Amino acid sequence: WGSPSWRWGSAVGDAHDAAAELRGRLDTNVERAKWVVDAFEGDVPWDELQLALALLWQRAAREGRDQGFGELLQRMAKCEFENERGEEVLVEEMDRLQGALPLPDGDDMEVAEKLMGGGRAEFETRRTETACLVMLRMRFVSLGM
Repeated sequence: WGSPSWRWGSAVGDAHDAAAELRGRLDTNVERAKWVVDAFEGDVPWDELQLALALLWQRAAREGRDQGFGELLQRMAKCEFENERGEEVLVEEMDRLQGALPLPDGDDMEVAEKLMGGGRAEFETRRTETACLVMLRMRFVSLGM
């Protein structure tokens, strides 16, 4: 996010290219459901998970259902979380905001139930747990990004 070539929000730059590639890979509900499970299991890099969150929040803001995550995205774009405590603060903000989100339903609930009942006692990291829960509550699987 801090790289001059990232250029979030621009039609050119690394962010645009990475977003196009990720959207292409996660075009269907099935692909998104598998990806969230992979993220939950620690098989998705944080940078990619953060990009998916940003794209989800961007779409939700356009649709008027972002519940404050659009503002969080603006702060990410300003690189407010690119410091020593950045990830920790970002996770705290996601935790704070997710309480206003509805519980997952439909395909998102199916994925949430699979993750919670999958035999894992806990997520590998708090940031992954928070990110996955936010994504499912924002209907990532069923609506996309």
